Amino acid sequence: MKTPPFVSGPARVAAIALLSLLAACASRTTVRTEGRVENDRYIHPGGLFAVDVPALFREGSVIEDEYRGSVGSVTFRDDYGQLIRVDVLAAGTDEQRAYFAAMDAAGDWRTPLDGTRDAVIGTMVAAGVNATLVNETFVEIEQGEDAVQAKHYTLLLPAGSSMVSVRGLSRERLDAYRFFLALRRGDALYTLSSQHTIGLFGDASREAPINDIQANHRAELETLAAGMTFGGVR
Repeated sequence: MKTPPFVSGPARVAAIALLSLLAACASRTTVRTEGRVENDRYIHPGGLFAVDVPALFREGSVIEDEYRGSVGSVTFRDDYGQLIRVDVLAAGTDEQRAYFAAMDAAGDWRTPLDGTRDAVIGTMVAAGVNATLVNETFVEIEQGEDAVQAKHYTLLLPAGSSMVSVRGLSRERLDAYRFFLALRRGDALYTLSSQHTIGLFGDASREAPINDIQANHRAELETLAAGMTFGGVR
């Protein structure tokens, strides 16, 4: 169990107290998946990829997946707004495979990753969340002996958290930051993401600077990506 490094001052004290309480009353994880969870790793139902199950607060933690053909995701979440998700879009048609082949012929690895960003933003806007792109950058991460090109980006989601602030009869969803790491392996695009709910542990003005919060989430996502395995996973 981890103490969040993204709060400070009184809010951090409150967070530590909350985590101590959760440690005492932690419940078992609920698993609703087509894939398997073995030895703290989630395995895609078709063996397309495997990823470590991330450490959550554990209270009310859930692992669930949903796939429609070659497209889908697995989500790790809990009752306190923590969320980590892996989305996959694998080439399932000749047209999609030809697209990847054309990108390879042109030496263009950035366009597919930009496409995943545009698709994510479009999906959120369609759901009524006015997602704003905060920043983005291309990076290189290590996966075993391979160096993989990837894209980090951050979105601000007004009222985009699953957590609700209650003041009298007023109930409002909290704002959130969503952090993303997109990469390609073979003819499949993967997007790992995690969420930070603004003001979850108290006064939002007492939280660490967004750059520190972002750095922590990026490190977590890169660690998860570095431990992923692909293709023929059984």
